Amino acid sequence: MVTEPRGQLPALSSEQLAAFRRAGQPRSYRQGDRIVGEGDRSVFVVVIESGKVKVEAAESETGKSSVLTLRGAGDLIGEFGCIDEGPRCASVIALTPVQARIIPSAQFHRLLKTRGDILFTLLRIVIARVRESDRRRVELGAYSPIGRVGRMLLEFAEQHGEPDGDGSIKLHLSQRDVQGAAGVSKKTVSRAFRDFTRHGVISMGRGEIVIRDLALLRTIVTPDQV
Repeated sequence: MVTEPRGQLPALSSEQLAAFRRAGQPRSYRQGDRIVGEGDRSVFVVVIESGKVKVEAAESETGKSSVLTLRGAGDLIGEFGCIDEGPRCASVIALTPVQARIIPSAQFHRLLKTRGDILFTLLRIVIARVRESDRRRVELGAYSPIGRVGRMLLEFAEQHGEPDGDGSIKLHLSQRDVQGAAGVSKKTVSRAFRDFTRHGVISMGRGEIVIRDLALLRTIVTPDQV
């Protein structure tokens, strides 16, 4: 049975993930390590067993990297490139210590050829990610620039935040990460963070953003009203 993680994206079942783990070798990454580099040859797939990563790509105009999405335990990284044998289209950076399994392309292809259930689930994941990207693009278009910052904070907190003991939620992201994901200027994201901090919605820690009041963030982040 296919499980549905936070964010409602389809996912591999525990048995399917176990098949991937058996095909790969364990690998540990420290916070900040580059797991996959944009432009690299696609010669392996990564199964994230624990920890969180950010997926980022360089902007063609500025060359600066922008966050595309976050991934966590149970996610596959690099499967697109291994299927079409093209270069990596994005970099993957460990936001926290990460435990993973590295599966060479040959073993990955063998799994897809012999396990129709895994192939079908990967197809569902690909379709869901395309829809997620389209939905995000349409939704963000309905927000003011500052509203887009709040919307990305809300989405990241709900899907990838780590609950803290005091009811707050931690995100292992920087202000620049949110700026890239929201597609706004440095000035806009700075203003948004000042406003959210002043209202007690967020606070900044060392290398992290803390969502102090998720309910309030949901209330104030509405299209064309932030």
